[in-house]
Amino acid sequence: DPIVGEKVQRSGSSTHVHGGDITAVEVTANYQEGSVDGLIQAGVCAESGDSGGPLFEGDTALGLTSGGRGDCLFGGESFYQPVREALEKTGSHIG
Repeated sequence: DPIVGEKVQRSGSSTHVHGGDITAVEVTANYQEGSVDGLIQAGVCAESGDSGGPLFEGDTALGLTSGGRGDCLFGGESFYQPVREALEKTGSHIG
């Protein structure tokens, strides 16, 4: 499980790999399509096309990119669906 202050990286098809810290857990992101609860928030930029990419620390997967604010030129923050929840909701498991 992610913890606040943890150093993480995320990878996306548009902006590739960027790093930052987890700034909050169990947050709500308000998107144009509606609100999503229980997300991980990180001080890592993400841009259009990065959605679905992994948030990780070393070889541990923590989340899947949901969205963000800002950009990778000036900085930003991003939100992630926790991997554990995604696996539970789809009935999937690793290993």
